[in-house]
Amino acid sequence: DWHARTGPSDEHVLRKFGLDRRCENGEPVVTFADLNLLVVANTRFQHPRKHLLTWYSNDVRTAHQIDYSLARARWASSVEDRHSYRGAEAGNKNDKDHILVRARIKIHLTAHWKTRLLDKINVALLERPERRLSLMDATASNIAATFFDDSTVDAQWSTLKSSIRSGAGAVSSPEFRILRRQAIRPAKRDRKQYWKAIADKMETATVAAHFGKLFRLIRVAAGKKQTSEPLLRSTTGQLIQGTDRKCKGTGESGKSTFIKQMRIIHGAGYSDEERRTFIKLVYQNIYMAMFTMIRAMESLRIAYENPANQAHAEAIREVDYESVTTMDPQHVVAIKSLWEDPGITECYDRRREYQLTDSAK
Repeated sequence: DWHARTGPSDEHVLRKFGLDRRCENGEPVVTFADLNLLVVANTRFQHPRKHLLTWYSNDVRTAHQIDYSLARARWASSVEDRHSYRGAEAGNKNDKDHILVRARIKIHLTAHWKTRLLDKINVALLERPERRLSLMDATASNIAATFFDDSTVDAQWSTLKSSIRSGAGAVSSPEFRILRRQAIRPAKRDRKQYWKAIADKMETATVAAHFGKLFRLIRVAAGKKQTSEPLLRSTTGQLIQGTDRKCKGTGESGKSTFIKQMRIIHGAGYSDEERRTFIKLVYQNIYMAMFTMIRAMESLRIAYENPANQAHAEAIREVDYESVTTMDPQHVVAIKSLWEDPGITECYDRRREYQLTDSAK
């Protein structure tokens, strides 16, 4: 019994199913709930007005919602219903005062799944020449047998990883367990320092009343996933949606380049005809890099020092670089003029603020 009326709201403490307007006693209730990470369960469920009222006056006409059920914000979803029952009055001699309020609570427990330990490669064994040569031979044979085919880049990347792991497993030994035992004590010390740092941050956030930061730290300490996921973009700047595409990584992360290098070093390389097919890719990379910097000039609010380069930029923006096979002489002049502009130079120096291919320069 708070003798207070909170009223409805769209805040995280209240919801829209509260009754009446907030009175003077309602402010301390809301403040108390906010400071202690509580929610008012009464205002979270839609019921007829008679099932939301909790107090009736002796005149049988005046009624308010002044009794509240508070719950921790992290357990708010466990409160499934909150209901007033007028037939179970318990109050003064006229049986018209506070009425029975019942809340239905169901605790949702989180299952702790057993994690699978990753297979670790004993890198220390590579310090021995004979082990290093054995690993190189085993890896090279696996790559030569399964790596160079017509599969996709992601399939080749998975094949490469499995080849390295299988080769490393062939030269591993019980010495890895010895090294692991030697690393246990430093690992425990680092873990203790990590949790001490987390506890210090929680204490600082509590003193400074930064409850949002405190809530995030609690989720980290409890092993919960972050509520927001990092945004990944493709080479065209579009957001990558879906878990499968995100696992493949962002655009221009170097996977295809690494695959080509492995083919040149360990495989048969590329024929003259295959190398000629890469000419259009070089042209496309030039157009794409300039197109990216022109678009970044607008977002970074950088102006061209040479006014004529504004027209050159518009000409390059109209080109569909994904379908380019040759270089137009007029575009060559425009790209050279743009590249020599101090504005483009400044934009290139700030390339960490946007995504630009490594081959741009």
